[in-house]
Amino acid sequence: MANSLLGKLLTAFLLVVVITLSITVLATTHLFGSYYTTEKQRELTERGHSIADVIASELESQPATGLLPIARGLSGYFGERVLILDRRGMALSAGHQGMGMGRRQSVLAEGDVARLLKGEVVSHTAFDPRLSTTVLAVAVPILVNNQTEGTVLMVAPLADIEATVSAVRRISFYTAGLALLLAGVIGFLISRSITRPIREISQATELMAKGDFQRRVENNSGDEIGQLARNFNQLAANLDHTLSALNREKHKIGKMERLRRDFVADVSHELRTPLTSVHGIIEGMLDGVIDEKQARNQYLPLAYRETSRMNRLIQNLLDLSRLEAGNHTWEIHAVDLGEAVSRVLSRLQPQIADADVEVRVNVPADLPPIPANEERLEQVLTNLVSNAVHYSPPSGIIDIETKMGPGERITVFVRDDGPGIPEKDLPYIWERFYRVDKSRSRNAGGTGLGLAIVKEIIEAHGGTVQVESAPGRGSTFSFTLPLHRETENPGADPDRAPRGY
Repeated sequence: MANSLLGKLLTAFLLVVVITLSITVLATTHLFGSYYTTEKQRELTERGHSIADVIASELESQPATGLLPIARGLSGYFGERVLILDRRGMALSAGHQGMGMGRRQSVLAEGDVARLLKGEVVSHTAFDPRLSTTVLAVAVPILVNNQTEGTVLMVAPLADIEATVSAVRRISFYTAGLALLLAGVIGFLISRSITRPIREISQATELMAKGDFQRRVENNSGDEIGQLARNFNQLAANLDHTLSALNREKHKIGKMERLRRDFVADVSHELRTPLTSVHGIIEGMLDGVIDEKQARNQYLPLAYRETSRMNRLIQNLLDLSRLEAGNHTWEIHAVDLGEAVSRVLSRLQPQIADADVEVRVNVPADLPPIPANEERLEQVLTNLVSNAVHYSPPSGIIDIETKMGPGERITVFVRDDGPGIPEKDLPYIWERFYRVDKSRSRNAGGTGLGLAIVKEIIEAHGGTVQVESAPGRGSTFSFTLPLHRETENPGADPDRAPRGY
């Protein structure tokens, strides 16, 4: 704990408290002792002046008596130790029995005697070995006609004051100890409240270094630590979001790469099959294996169908490339959806008949026309209906329905009762080159471009596409277009970057 942030904060806090309390206790007791010593000195000085005034009055009234008899006469009246000194600082009498001087001796230093002769009051504190305590001595000059005739020396032990100061010091130290204990508890709680979120942030950063960005720091305080915790949580959330987006993009790029490889394989197959057929027919005609009648009646129609298939594949690729690049400018007109559906069904009638499916149309006669490019709108309907025909079983039913939606928008539904689409494939169904059942799509002549072209055309018209499906329940493809457009000619979008193959 000593090397932890909590230990350092707590140690620093307690050190400051200890120093502060120690200085406070020492200063308080010193001031307390000084105050009482000063008061004692003032009291002794006042009493010394009183005694000096009494002695001076006696000397003035009886000048022949002298200082020594007066001092001996007053020696029994004083509670503190009182010495009467002559002009040279020699003791003449003591205030207490047994404290008298056995012989005359100087009790003041020469400097103090000189100051007293000038009329000054002299005070000292010193240790008295006879009393085994510190005493306070105050010397007051006895002035007669402004001349110092002697000195009243007041001596008082400071044992009571020292005992009081010691008691105050002990109480102060006890109080300081309790305050230190309380400060330690408070300091620990405060330090822990500061270090806990930092410790949690440290633990969270360790998890982040291991790739876990889900850890969050809980701190609702409004101080800098709380702000740090919130900033860290925001950073972790941003990193988590960014890395998740990067992982999704990485997954998407990998998926698109797989789609590209599948597309190359599919296109190679789609082109190789008709090219092989056409090549075989031409080779047979050149070798004379196929005569003119066989070629005209059997092989030329087959070659025509195969070249049409290649042309359709290449045309779809070119259309999708232009749509994704935004390189298109269409003329917009009011298009009657009912008539557009009728034209599409007429063109697809041979395919519908071959598939043995029934197509039911529900387009209200009062449906308002929509602003669109007629050719592209019919291309969308052709792709969706052709897709439904390819995947519907024999005797299946295809429903084409239109409805008015909120916000003056029209939705067109194309429903089939085919095998349906697994849920995991629905998010990718509108992507180019994507096919749910590659073998079935290839046999049906599809390359995975039809729905991608539908999506690009509808979005270029300001609309949206949707799909609902489940295995065994058929599929419903729909698109929604607005009845009003801000621009009459959807063209190249400068903000839309082309996507290459």
